[in-house]
Amino acid sequence: MFSLIKHLLWLIHIGAIFYFSLKYIGYDVNWHYFDTQKKACEARLTECRQNLIKTGIEGAKETCDWKCADISPKLLIQKKEAAPENTSPEMPKPTKTPENATIETP
Repeated sequence: MFSLIKHLLWLIHIGAIFYFSLKYIGYDVNWHYFDTQKKACEARLTECRQNLIKTGIEGAKETCDWKCADISPKLLIQKKEAAPENTSPEMPKPTKTPENATIETP
């Protein structure tokens, strides 16, 4: 029993290190991936159900995609988008440096 708890704690620690190292190098985990995939699958299955009623079994076999979920590591772990520059009203951006090397602000 103690060995099982010890192994679970090791897995939790390794997972935490992996998660924070991903954050550090600029990747993010898509936690809402399965929720959005579920909604998309339900919508496709609703279309298939309606198609089944209209065209019968042969029409449903041709048009319905029964493998609805696409679990891909590229969709679960994505590169973070570039954050916009932090422009604060207190610190205006300097304009071009004039020839005398002084910085003028607007």
